[in-house]
Amino acid sequence: YLTPFRVFEFAFGTLIVLAERRGSPSPRRATAMFAAGLVLMLAPMVLYTAATPFPGLTAAIPATGAALAIYGGRSPAALRSLGNPVAIRVGTMSYLLYLCTLPRCGGRTGGDSRAYSLPAGRMVVAVQRC
Repeated sequence: YLTPFRVFEFAFGTLIVLAERRGSPSPRRATAMFAAGLVLMLAPMVLYTAATPFPGLTAAIPATGAALAIYGGRSPAALRSLGNPVAIRVGTMSYLLYLCTLPRCGGRTGGDSRAYSLPAGRMVVAVQRC
């Protein structure tokens, strides 16, 4: 998680700021960008395995998804999906969930799915308490 190895993530943030200065995308385009961003962020959860080199170029896929979701996040569809009470609660607790679950997963993505059962259960319990 050292900065030199995450420069491309900062570059994505810079590109979002520069794009915002030029104007916001149309609602239709923003919705498409948001949806594409969600797909790019969620697909690695299913497709990456223990053999997937990470971090590396494969980290650019979810980072690109996050950038698209952020830039398209003002679309009506994004506001509806992220504005519900459960999503807001999970967002409020996300860093805490990250800190509680990542060490149990061995500190990396992919691998044995059994490593995710405890963190996933904790997330379900945390969301149910909302």
